[in-house]
Amino acid sequence: MRATLGAIALLMAAAPAGAAARQADAITHSKRLWATVNVCDTVGHPDSIGIRGSMPGSGDKAEVMYMRFQVQVFDQDDAHWHNLAGADSGFVELGSGRARTRPARPASSPSSPAASSATSR
Repeated sequence: MRATLGAIALLMAAAPAGAAARQADAITHSKRLWATVNVCDTVGHPDSIGIRGSMPGSGDKAEVMYMRFQVQVFDQDDAHWHNLAGADSGFVELGSGRARTRPARPASSPSSPAASSATSR
C-alpha cells in the first residue's frame, strides 16, 4: 500500500545577537520565506518526499544564514511526533545575509517508514 505523506519543512536562521527585533519580524513575515514539500510515489522513488525552501537575506553581509529541514512522523499508538531516522538535514550554511534570497534543499530526500500509511510533518 502507498504511504500518504504530508510534511512541513522547518526553516531556521542564525542572526547576530544585536539584530533588531523589528528586522527579524520583517524577515519572518517575508514572502521570500517559504518551503515546499513534494510527495513522490514513482517506481524509481516510491513513498518519498522532496523538500526545498527559500529565506530572505537581511542585507547584513556580516550575518551568516542557515537552513535546516526535519521530517517527523506521528505515532498513533503514543500520540506523539517522532523524528524520522535519516530525515534531518542538519544546519546547512547558505552564505551571507547580504543576498536578497537564499534557496536550499537537503542533500537527500527521506523515504517514509515501512507502514501502510504515515502522517508526517
